[in-house]
Amino acid sequence: MGYWKGMLAGALIAALSGCAATGGQQPIRAEQIYADGLCGRTQTDAGARWIADPQQLETLRIQFGQYRLGPPELPEVDFDTRGVLLVLMGRRQTAGYGLALADGEAASLADGVATVAVEWREPDEGAMLAQVLTSPCIMVTLPKSGIERIDVVDQTGAVRVSVAP
Repeated sequence: MGYWKGMLAGALIAALSGCAATGGQQPIRAEQIYADGLCGRTQTDAGARWIADPQQLETLRIQFGQYRLGPPELPEVDFDTRGVLLVLMGRRQTAGYGLALADGEAASLADGVATVAVEWREPDEGAMLAQVLTSPCIMVTLPKSGIERIDVVDQTGAVRVSVAP
């Protein structure tokens, strides 16, 4: 009987240690609601912005419309429980740049830090490209609850931008 209790206790400790080693990362639902190569931003550096209410989103939608034939259509967002993360690549001098939410489990939460994985596309060095100003961006909905900081990471795992909601 003592043998089995010891085995059970050992298995329990090993299981709990494994949970602690993962940092308590929990997947969270992230949904890309917008992506464009011309978001009309003049900033040259990458950036991120948290949009917490419908008025902020509408203002941004109208700003994006200044560079198009009218504002883009965006899906409804339940701002009671979710917010919108705007990720900006910054102004680029050529074509070939872009952003997209990564496939699979693109977002996770651990200790108040949400990590959002994106495909951060850049042209190959030396590639022949059109000389055109671009400013790629994406908008992603995330839950509001429990997030103190958001880190946006690229396909290599490097943090590109961070923002506090």
